[in-house]
Amino acid sequence: MAQRPNIVMVMLDGARGERVRQSSDFSRLKKKGLFFNNIFTSSPYTLASLHSLFTGIYGSNNGVNGYYKINDLNKNCKTLTDYLSENGYFCVGDPMRNELCPKSGFDIFQENNDFKKEKLLERQKEVIDFTFENQESSPFFLFLHCSLIHTSYIDNVFKVYDDFSEDYFGNSASNSEAYDSYLKEALSYSNEIYDYIMAKDDEDETMFIYVSDHGMGTGEKVGERAYGVYTYDYSLRMFAHFIYPPFFKPGTYCNYLSSNIDILPTILDLLGIKINQGSKKLDGLSLVPFLDQQSKRTFFDKFFKRDERYIFAETGGLYGPWPSPDSPNVRCIRTDKWKLIHNMAPDTWELYKLTNDPDENSNLYDSEPAVFNNLQKKLMENFTFEK
Repeated sequence: MAQRPNIVMVMLDGARGERVRQSSDFSRLKKKGLFFNNIFTSSPYTLASLHSLFTGIYGSNNGVNGYYKINDLNKNCKTLTDYLSENGYFCVGDPMRNELCPKSGFDIFQENNDFKKEKLLERQKEVIDFTFENQESSPFFLFLHCSLIHTSYIDNVFKVYDDFSEDYFGNSASNSEAYDSYLKEALSYSNEIYDYIMAKDDEDETMFIYVSDHGMGTGEKVGERAYGVYTYDYSLRMFAHFIYPPFFKPGTYCNYLSSNIDILPTILDLLGIKINQGSKKLDGLSLVPFLDQQSKRTFFDKFFKRDERYIFAETGGLYGPWPSPDSPNVRCIRTDKWKLIHNMAPDTWELYKLTNDPDENSNLYDSEPAVFNNLQKKLMENFTFEK
């Protein structure tokens, strides 16, 4: 293909996918590209999530599946920036903390400690300026980490309540309103970053990828103030949005069930970069065949049965009822219709019919044995990973 586009990946830490989709503060950007409407993280905390996103591999396969698994990435894993660097990209990273994202393939990689919007924007505009000034004739990949939601939770939730505080879990409505105010600030930042870059570049020269690492709880389940403890959808549902007119029709959606491990193979497929078969095998798949599914699959699916997709997630919290920061102790398997959760520490199971019960309140473990047995088998067959 011709000159590949610049790529700007903006990661909004803690942005819930359904809240972003509904927010008027993201509507302008949403109209410009393709929104992944049904995408989930493989791990509901930043370290493991970003390592899966950048490798296309589940945490139990890439080595980073615990809060303390810093620098444990398997040496055979090839990162998104490895691929891009090998194909002529100048790669710049601005993570919240250096250890949260794999460094391999980055030319410049330095953490930011600016947790207020104005300071963060000031710093990252300088990073953007630096990237444009130093890319020479190469396309660039720029990773910007926005920590505004995360920081608000640290100040207003984690420093005030514990995982069982009645004052917090008894006020989910006000917690939800507070979350939306934090999200509003992060989405305002997103718009400003877009406008700043577009003042320097043409829309046909830069691909924007907006993503989150995980969602955030607002008091839905006692034992988890925000994320990392359980595998319910409020913390697993992330978002991804791609803006690049040559590839994506503005204002469209992809509804195919997907995971953050699919982002790497999707980007490489779009750019025409082949996967290295000598590196560790990917768990993710390219979503390119499904990007226009909303318009093309309705008629097809009426007459032909497609294979159901299964995605997985795991976590081991720092806090909550069963802390396990060294290794995962909660795992789940999900389809479009069902989710099966295995709480490994107490050895309990939860089965939810998501089409009827999206908030995961009615455990059907005892009443749907056929569904349970099928999903349990799939979970054990496919999620007993290499160590």
